[in-house]
Amino acid sequence: MIKNIVLDVGGVILDDSAFSKAVENVDKTKLKENKVSFSKCLLGKMEVTEFVNILRRLGKEYEEYATVLSPENYEKNLPVINETVELIYKLKEQGYKLYIFSNITHTTLEYLKKKVDIENLIDDMVCSHIEHLMKPDKEFYERLIKKLNINKEETIFFDDKIKNVEVGNSVGIKSVQFNSISDILKSLEK
Repeated sequence: MIKNIVLDVGGVILDDSAFSKAVENVDKTKLKENKVSFSKCLLGKMEVTEFVNILRRLGKEYEEYATVLSPENYEKNLPVINETVELIYKLKEQGYKLYIFSNITHTTLEYLKKKVDIENLIDDMVCSHIEHLMKPDKEFYERLIKKLNINKEETIFFDDKIKNVEVGNSVGIKSVQFNSISDILKSLEK
């Protein structure tokens, strides 16, 4: 029986499609030459504003990426998926333990806390910027299990990225790719 629901943030609670589109359009050559990547922000080794400033110094071709990543534009470029949040409230009322497991920057987490009463909805969280590990690293999943002290057989994990779902399943956590809240609802019916 499922007692624990683990949720990713980007693509599940926050719509990060603008971020994804901006990343696709970026020539990563200069980023590699300058030994800079957004993963440093996700790992808690660089602030988002510092990364944005570096992008702007690299040239006009990085301006769209910098603009999308700028925290002052999160309202527009990282909107809350209200359907998911409403479902989280219902799941909490039904007695499920709810957890966040996400590759997320400190800045994005603070934004999420301002938009959603996450601290009263979520029982705990394991975040890349705190743990200095990222999905799909298996060690990050092991940290999730250990830190939250959860029974894998009573846990289900939802992530929008198939690679993260595959690793979750490989470490023994039932993991499902999230496309919409119907994926959560169908999985909990079983």
